[in-house]
Amino acid sequence: VTSVFQGTLRSIVRTVGAKDSVTLQPFMCLQLDMFKPSVRTVEDALELYMSPEMLTGLRTERYPGTEQRGQKLLLFDKLPQVLILHLKRFVFSQQTGSAEKLQKTMGYPAELVLPESYFSAPLSAALQVEAAVLSGQQAASESGPPAPAWGAAASSVPRKFRTYRLFAVCLHRGEHAVRGHYTAFACDA
Repeated sequence: VTSVFQGTLRSIVRTVGAKDSVTLQPFMCLQLDMFKPSVRTVEDALELYMSPEMLTGLRTERYPGTEQRGQKLLLFDKLPQVLILHLKRFVFSQQTGSAEKLQKTMGYPAELVLPESYFSAPLSAALQVEAAVLSGQQAASESGPPAPAWGAAASSVPRKFRTYRLFAVCLHRGEHAVRGHYTAFACDA
C-alpha cells in the first residue's frame, strides 16, 4: 500500500539569520482546504496548500530572547504513484458549535499537472535523471546508442512525470455534515 499511495513532503521553515529547518513528512492523502472564496478548483486548493505560510513567534539560537517571523514552505520530495486528494468540505461553526458542510461546487480536471515549482530540488533532479534514462533507453532501442541527456528537455521535469489522471471521485450527498450518503464514481481503466 505504501509503495503505491505514499509520498513525501519536504517542510522547510526559514527565519532570518538561522539555518533552514527541514523535515520530511510522509503522506498518504493531502487534505486540501476549500473554504476561501478564491478556491474553486482542485488546482486552486492545491495551490493554497503549497503556498508559503507566514509564521510568527519563532525562537532562534541567534536571537534567543526575541520572537522572529519566518516562512514555512512545503515541497514534494517524493511523489506517490496514486495521489489521493481530500477536499475538506466540513468546517466547525462557532455560531452553532457543530460541524457544517460547505455548499460549494469544486471543479477538477481529468488530468492534474503539478507545477514543477511544487518540487524539491532532489525530486526535480531525480525525475530529470529518470527522464534522461528513459529517453536514452527508447533511443537505444530505436536507433542504437543512447541519446545525450542534456539540452532543453533536461532543464525541466517532463510533463508526463508531473501528471496524474483522475481515476475516481467520492462525494458526500446531502446538505448537512451529520447525515447524507457517500457515493463514488470511477473511470474505466
